[in-house]
Amino acid sequence: MKEIEIELNNNPPCRAEIEHAITGEMWDMVNVPSITVEGFNFDDGKKTMRLIFKEDVLAEEEIKIRKNEFRKKIELEKPLDELEEMKVKIGSDFQRKIPIELKKLSGKVTHFDGTPVPYPILSVGGEMFAVGDEDGEYEIFLSGEEDKIMILDEGYSKERLECWLYDVKLEEDTELDVNIGGLEVYELGGWLGYTGLYLHFIPMSVTKMNAVVEREPSLKKGDVEPQDFFPYSEAWPNLKKEHIEVFIGEKEVPIKTFNEFDDFLGEEENEKFTRPGYIIGIAREDFEEEIIKVKIEKQIELENREILEKGEGYYLGFLG
Repeated sequence: MKEIEIELNNNPPCRAEIEHAITGEMWDMVNVPSITVEGFNFDDGKKTMRLIFKEDVLAEEEIKIRKNEFRKKIELEKPLDELEEMKVKIGSDFQRKIPIELKKLSGKVTHFDGTPVPYPILSVGGEMFAVGDEDGEYEIFLSGEEDKIMILDEGYSKERLECWLYDVKLEEDTELDVNIGGLEVYELGGWLGYTGLYLHFIPMSVTKMNAVVEREPSLKKGDVEPQDFFPYSEAWPNLKKEHIEVFIGEKEVPIKTFNEFDDFLGEEENEKFTRPGYIIGIAREDFEEEIIKVKIEKQIELENREILEKGEGYYLGFLG
């Protein structure tokens, strides 16, 4: 059976630039409203695809079908309004009406002292972007499930890291206020066991990473790859149970188990490199189908100084 899927980026045009303080890489994040159409089980060859919205032909493009599949991205001049459905015609013998339903994710981005983060940047899969306002307020429209969303600002990699949202599955419009700071909750994932909820994550610290760069002449800006940090175990923060808080919805829940493990980074010349990762357990009786927040806070020691760093990440995979 022939199948059609549509992904709509209905967010307004925007642009943001971030220079990575360590690698020197410039991230040019440009959002252009677009429709991406994917087709499956079609006969191979070239055909004409028409997109019809509100009885008007929105786009007419040639598609190339290979191995019975195609993917075509069409840029739009502006976001669509009054969304209902899109009619897709392929060649002269296929047409289908596809309902369009977007979910809005919105909220405010602040520092951990409560002050707003001006013009926060949201990156969805590195292809869809949104920029908030001067008061840290943001909104972004999603047409389906997303593996992860990154929220950051112009201080990224210098004074702050990002906040990640993982397994974003919105059943309805959702408001979510987040904080960004010097720590990062990376690769946050969750699964349910018979008696508990288990959460996996990797912590990262902007202070510890930049301290290694400042100390090591070999790590020059613009000539650094991720594997260059493998030998420097001091680049990764070590946590204890008391450094972590878990919230399900608005309620803080107790951590029942705490385990550190070696997260594999890679090998060079038969030497294996790892960094600390963590798996924490929550009692099943405390689990609810809500947004889960993991917050970490730790004093980072640098020579004769101590810097209090904080970070948080969110897991939305249990919603609905």
